[in-house]
Amino acid sequence: MRFRRVRASDTDAVLALWDACGLSRGEAIDRREIAERLKEDDGLFRCVEADGSIVGTVMGCYDNHRGMVKRMAVEPSAQSKGIGTQLVADLEAAFLEAGITELRMAVWADNTRGGQFWEAQGYSELEDIRYFTKSLEP
Repeated sequence: MRFRRVRASDTDAVLALWDACGLSRGEAIDRREIAERLKEDDGLFRCVEADGSIVGTVMGCYDNHRGMVKRMAVEPSAQSKGIGTQLVADLEAAFLEAGITELRMAVWADNTRGGQFWEAQGYSELEDIRYFTKSLEP
């Protein structure tokens, strides 16, 4: 396995992985998010390759206050083999290298397995924060 930055040439493979993991928000939206994230060129959009194929991704972002972990995905056939744990460690190392030490992420309440995964990585749920959202789509 090889951990590295995501490149523009990886876009189709990342889209396929997100789709296989149920993370797609629609191809146009996903392509735009990938392109925008790659413009930052900060090394926080990571992937893992096995046998020449991308089997996992995780996107890190930074808002000048704290890091955000987004779009964590591991190929369904490769899940529960430690790849996600290694991918998170790789992203955390990239955050530390960039001087970012405070991280956050959102997990849907009904995603029990996801919540358990993040707790196993040492993350804890913040019960005193309410997460608000607003759609500006017509």
